[in-house]
Amino acid sequence: HQQYRFVAKRDGHVCCEPGCGETMGLEVDHDIPLWRVRDLPDDERLHFYGPENLRLRCAPCHKAKTAREAAERAAGPVTPDEA
Repeated sequence: HQQYRFVAKRDGHVCCEPGCGETMGLEVDHDIPLWRVRDLPDDERLHFYGPENLRLRCAPCHKAKTAREAAERAAGPVTPDEA
């Protein structure tokens, strides 16, 4: 809950997806999914677990992003630079 409050305040309590603007039903999501950074050294990967990699998304935008990422993951390896 503490991370949600921090991210919500930082992101202005609005979905971060361009053109969305939803303010209800917001969820915290890793902007760069953790599976993309799993092979990085610990000291580099830690950054992606912090609030700087978290964004607010409404449930429909979060679901759409997750579906896109699942398709990308199924297609093969992706590095953080390609995110």
